[in-house]
Amino acid sequence: MVLRGYRLRGTDLACMIQEIKKISMSVNKIRARTYAKLLGNEIAFLVDKVALNVYTRDPTVSIYACACNRIEEEIRVAQLQGLKTQYNLQVYGQVFTEADYTYFAISCMQNEFLKAFHRLEEYSVSEAEYEDPNNAKTKLWKSLMEKTATPMTINFGNGIPQITKDQIVYPTKKERCRTEARHQVCNRILNQVSLGKQIPPECLMKNIDQMMEILLQEESQKEIAAKEKELMNILPELEGADFIFSVPSADVPAQS
Repeated sequence: MVLRGYRLRGTDLACMIQEIKKISMSVNKIRARTYAKLLGNEIAFLVDKVALNVYTRDPTVSIYACACNRIEEEIRVAQLQGLKTQYNLQVYGQVFTEADYTYFAISCMQNEFLKAFHRLEEYSVSEAEYEDPNNAKTKLWKSLMEKTATPMTINFGNGIPQITKDQIVYPTKKERCRTEARHQVCNRILNQVSLGKQIPPECLMKNIDQMMEILLQEESQKEIAAKEKELMNILPELEGADFIFSVPSADVPAQS
C-alpha cells in the first residue's frame, strides 16, 4: 500500500475532534494490548534465561522492573528511528479537508492499529492505483498534498502504555519450551556450520541458509522435541508467580 487513507463525511471541526478522540481511545487500547504481550514475552525470556543459568539475576531489581526497562528502551529506539518492528507503537496521521469530506493519511508500523479506524471509510491507494494517473483516489490525494503545504498532524499515541500487572499476557509454558528448544538447536547448528568461529557479516545469511536446511531435517526436529520435553521440567510457571515482582535483596533479613 502506497498510502493508507481514510475519510469522514463532513468538515465540521467539532465533529472531527470528537471522531479523533474515539479513534485515539481505540488506538490506545490496541497499544496497551500490544505492550502487555511484549512485556509478557520479555519477562518470560528473562525468567527462562535465569532458570537455565544463562543470566544471573540482579538481586537489587525485580525481573518485572528489568523487563520494563528493556522493553521501554526497545520502544524508544524503534519510535525514534521509525523502525518497522513490533516495538514501534507510534500511530499518527495528517488531516486534509476537501469539499464534503475530511481525509486522514495514516502512518503506523503495525497493521493491527488500523483496526482503530474501522469507523471511517477506507480511502487507501495501492501500488497499482498509484501508477494509474487517471485513478480518482490517486488524483485526489496528490491534489490534497499539493494544496496543503503543512497539514494538521495528529499523534494518536507514541508513549509507553500504562497497564496493571494482571493485564500482562504471558506465553504459555509449552510455547516457551518450544521456542527455547528451537533456539538452542538453531544455535548449535549455526555454531556447527560456522566451524565454531565468529561469523563475519558477509557470511551470516549464507550460514543461516545452511542452518535452516539442517533444521528442517527429521533428526533436528526430533532433537527439538526432546529438548522441549526436557525444558517442561525446568522452566517455571509464570501465571501468578510472585517472584517476578519481588526484589531478592529485599527478602534477605538484615544482619544485626
